[in-house]
Amino acid sequence: MSYYRSLYWRMVKHDFPTFIARSFKTVDPATQYEHNWHIEIIAEYLEAVRHKHINRLIINMPPRALKSVCVSVAWPAWLLGQQPSTRIMTASYSAGLSVKHALDTRLIVNEGWYRRLFPNMMIAAGQNEKHKFVTTERGFRFATSVGGTATGEGGDILIVDDPLHPLQAMSKIERDYANCWFDQTFSTRLNNKKDGGIVVVMQRLHTDDLSGHLLAKGGWEHLCLPAKTETQTLFDVAGKRYIREAGLLQTAREDEIILETMKHTLGSFGFAAQYQQAPLAEEGGMIKLNWFSRYDKNLEKFSCASFDEIFQSWDTAIKTGDTNDYSVCITFGVSNNMHYVMEIMCQKLDYPSLKKVFLSQVERFSPDAILIEDK
Repeated sequence: MSYYRSLYWRMVKHDFPTFIARSFKTVDPATQYEHNWHIEIIAEYLEAVRHKHINRLIINMPPRALKSVCVSVAWPAWLLGQQPSTRIMTASYSAGLSVKHALDTRLIVNEGWYRRLFPNMMIAAGQNEKHKFVTTERGFRFATSVGGTATGEGGDILIVDDPLHPLQAMSKIERDYANCWFDQTFSTRLNNKKDGGIVVVMQRLHTDDLSGHLLAKGGWEHLCLPAKTETQTLFDVAGKRYIREAGLLQTAREDEIILETMKHTLGSFGFAAQYQQAPLAEEGGMIKLNWFSRYDKNLEKFSCASFDEIFQSWDTAIKTGDTNDYSVCITFGVSNNMHYVMEIMCQKLDYPSLKKVFLSQVERFSPDAILIEDK
């Protein structure tokens, strides 16, 4: 037994995927660790950054797939264990999230098993703050946020983990701010512009989020891990080749049923971006956003008689479970060739209730035409 224990700890010290697994047990002891091939390939790419085979890396992957544990928590601890003089700067969309990742890294480096494996990695006395700790060899892990201060700091490794919250990504102002902050501020913090490494890890949120912004410029290695693929994918990193077979990213955690539920929850646009890492253009598809204008009209002052015509369009469902679709009725009023949305009714209804609501909507608005999706 002592032989196997000794072998295990040697692997924790020298094999980064095993180190990730042990770090996960430290920061989240109540949760069962589920190892998967994608953790192996993430580790391989990050090791390529450490050894300077890659100096610009973007990793796109679905939420809750251990991206932050691998990149923002375990990797800084691993880097400092290998070389305590390494200077690491990290940033996320909020200071609170950045500090959480920093505290998780500090929890690892303070553990007894870590100190036994990496005795040269010691935090300097009086240099142990929430957002920054400094080693006795003057390395450090510094945490900031998008738009946060980084004045006077410089790093050998820069990490950006989720630069945008999903709601922020819907705002062009927020997207442009994050992209400009990276270009003009954070990317300039590298101590060595030639050999220093920058890693951006995030779920895709928009065609012009930070990943899209940087990929459009070129010069970045891209590790893209969608939740589901239909074809085989090849990855070449630092002279090694990996093959991903068609199918799910991690069946043990998110099977077809769970992914279908998330697709219903997020909608097609949200699911394509956050889970498939393939955000759809706002102007894509058959319906173009610029076809629609907004008008400052108080429709409460309008009566049905105010419109030349009234139409109702129905998309119906007949179950009420949490994962089932809503029945939706949109009532349009037409006046002077302008179409106004008078009301949107959205409810989960079984068939008898749906029939009653349908009749009440017809009685209320007396539409000239009713459109119902074929069922």
